[in-house]
Amino acid sequence: MSQYDSDRESASATSTLAASVAAEIARSWLAERHPPSPGYGEDQIRWVLLDLAGQAFKETARRGDGVKAYRDRLDAAGDVVEALWGILTPNRLKGWHRTGEPTAEEAKAEAAARRYLWKRRDPLVAFREGYESESAVEHSNEEVISVAADYVSSGWMRHPFVDWVLVDALITRELQAFGEEVKQKHLPGRRDLLGVHHRYFATKGNLDAMKRPDFLGAARRAFLYLLINWAIPIGVISLLYVQGWSTTATWVLGIYGALMALHLTFVAVRVVRWMWRTSRGDGAKQPPAFELWTDMHQVWRVLTGPVLNPTLVREHMARTAGKGAVWDNIVWSIVDSRIASDPAVWMVMKTKDAGRT
Repeated sequence: MSQYDSDRESASATSTLAASVAAEIARSWLAERHPPSPGYGEDQIRWVLLDLAGQAFKETARRGDGVKAYRDRLDAAGDVVEALWGILTPNRLKGWHRTGEPTAEEAKAEAAARRYLWKRRDPLVAFREGYESESAVEHSNEEVISVAADYVSSGWMRHPFVDWVLVDALITRELQAFGEEVKQKHLPGRRDLLGVHHRYFATKGNLDAMKRPDFLGAARRAFLYLLINWAIPIGVISLLYVQGWSTTATWVLGIYGALMALHLTFVAVRVVRWMWRTSRGDGAKQPPAFELWTDMHQVWRVLTGPVLNPTLVREHMARTAGKGAVWDNIVWSIVDSRIASDPAVWMVMKTKDAGRT
């Protein structure tokens, strides 16, 4: 039986909770939930768990509850933090994929990861580098929202840093997902049968590679165009004349000439439209979806700590929502709760190490 369980049984008959008992229980609980890990810098998880333990004690004392209720609240707080860590931490830093012992480098990276609940990743970097960028996040917003619902619905468990982690993680993932959609559907260029940019998967979503001129591909397409639209039809018509099928050849030539005249008319119209748009400067403008993504990225930027203005965050969210951005309801709820607490100041980090990128 662990010390944690022994404390629970010995104190279970107590109807009210003394501060000294709560402190001892919290120490045992923290030692089991988050053993000390080697590394430098702020231990975000330990800091958050200690603060939430204090909130659990205050709520227990306010309600006049005993040890069991206190234990339940501690476990609820620990479950939220542990679930968030599991969702937000990159898989390569969890060690779950390994079957043998970690290397020294892997062990060091995994131990360091146990100290951080969330490290920011700039979605602009992932947008440029593609979906395999080290700045790309892996988590699912649905999983984050599920944990956030348990956290918010507790009624007592609220921490400015956890609030920020939830908002920042949800907004980062939304930006990343929308950014990939923008490159697939709205970046100028040819589309495949699914309507996806023809170079998206070949370049793994790398924006520069997708925009880079494809001279070999252009030459290949030009060759096929000349072959299919000119060489083969003219060759067939010539062969018909040579074989003495003059009447048939004349009919085919007439039909081919009419179709090519129609085709060249469409090409001329497209060229004129392109020249007209270029003369107006439309060609230099970003597609609307790119402009919306850029505006949404400003929301992420105003979430940079250590001190935020929650009112400013909400204003940026509302401005982008008016242009078509969709933010999760839980994000609005958390930001509104921070505004209700203090409309001008949202202290999200304990030190400069917490939450650094």
